[in-house]
Amino acid sequence: MCQTLSHSLQKHLLFLKFLFKEFDFLDSLQARLNFAKAYNLEFVMPSFTQKKMILENFSHPILKDPKPLNLKFEKSMLAVTGVNAGGKTMLLKSLLSAAFLSKHLIPMKINAHHSVIPYFKEIHAIINDPQNSANNISTFAGRMKQFSALLSKENMLLGVDEIELGTDADEASSLYKTLLEKLLKQNNQIIITTHHKRLSVLMAENQEVELLAALYDEEKERPTYTFLKGVVGKSYAFETALRYGVPRFLIEKAKAFYGEDKEKLNVLIENSSALERELKQKNERLENALKEQEELKNAWLLETEKQKEIFHNKKLELEKSYQQALNALKSEVASKDTSSMHKEIHKASEILNKHKNSHETPQITTSFQANEKARYKNESVLIAQILDKGYYLIETELGMRLKVHGSLLKKIQKPPKNKFKPPKTIIPKPKEASLRLDLRGQRSEEALDLLDAFLNNALLGGFEEVLICHGKGSGILEKFVKEFLKNHPKVASFSDAPINLGGSGVKIVKL
Repeated sequence: MCQTLSHSLQKHLLFLKFLFKEFDFLDSLQARLNFAKAYNLEFVMPSFTQKKMILENFSHPILKDPKPLNLKFEKSMLAVTGVNAGGKTMLLKSLLSAAFLSKHLIPMKINAHHSVIPYFKEIHAIINDPQNSANNISTFAGRMKQFSALLSKENMLLGVDEIELGTDADEASSLYKTLLEKLLKQNNQIIITTHHKRLSVLMAENQEVELLAALYDEEKERPTYTFLKGVVGKSYAFETALRYGVPRFLIEKAKAFYGEDKEKLNVLIENSSALERELKQKNERLENALKEQEELKNAWLLETEKQKEIFHNKKLELEKSYQQALNALKSEVASKDTSSMHKEIHKASEILNKHKNSHETPQITTSFQANEKARYKNESVLIAQILDKGYYLIETELGMRLKVHGSLLKKIQKPPKNKFKPPKTIIPKPKEASLRLDLRGQRSEEALDLLDAFLNNALLGGFEEVLICHGKGSGILEKFVKEFLKNHPKVASFSDAPINLGGSGVKIVKL
């Protein structure tokens, strides 16, 4: 049975190998996903376009209670200096492990949305002491052997811990500067930890190198496990030795041997670090203030847009109210119901006044006394009566009485000595005034007499717009009406009425 089955599958061997390979790949992906879900981890896909490495809230997987690392490695080389046991080596290992985990699609504890990890063709670490007595290899010789094997590599991430280990510090600084610059030219990224201030200063001249210092809390006499960019850190060897049990009198004796000048250099380095920290704190406060101002600006813009929308809706409401008032007026005019026409006009006026634009610039109103002389449209008038809401009843020299607002009246600076007396001849206000005149069926002479009387009554009644129906017919009556209106001094304009009000057979006259 098994031989028969094996024989039948023999011709599909290559396809079966492909299936097994793909199944293993899918199985490994599912295993990674289950592992990430079980431990609340995240994936970071390596970037093939970004060169900088940004880690936010990254924790090394081997640490039980780690302090999350936040770091931006934006140049080609990172030189880490500073206090002993301050986390320099763990920082180096964290960067290497993050790159390794990302390259092999292994989940990690990190804020993946704000982190960027480049793709590296190879990842190498020079951390352990390569000394080998059996093979007659010293620490420095072992380091040189490791470096020589990497000098031809490209697109590599290299981490070197305690780079100056095993030889004279001054000679090592010059040698390692040359080796590191050779590797940087080959598109590699390098992380080193060192206590060589000379090497750090030499490498700082390169624009592709950034410095990072491990910080030390002098009050608590212990490392803070935090880092500061742009400075060379002090090693705090004496403080570390004291913390780990070396007697203080031995520490003081060592400081005396160390020399006053070098101690001053350390003080200068520490003062520089303190100044850098202070500037960093001020920068953070300024960034927070700018962020707050930006939020206020955005809130102001939102409120402005909201007010614009409210204004637009109010404008539409006013236009709708105006159209309702106009339609009501036209409806009453078309129905020829003169008894209710004035009521509808008053109603329309109330609607328009109710929705009057609140942003309109207020007119400067001057107060007047009864029987006081004023000027209205270049005419001398008399204040006959004081009405409510800033209105006055004025009397013209022709004896006509009009209701006008005080903003339309002007004071007369030098009134004449003789008191103004109204003429004895007073034109009485018409008892019945109409907004519509129908001239259809009238002869031309009679029609013009009626039209003249109609306009006089309309003017005395205070109407601003009237309708004159002359009909269509042969057009003779329309011609006489047009000629009369053109020559009338109180007619501002006239035009054909809308279709629903009679079209070309009716004229709308504005007085």
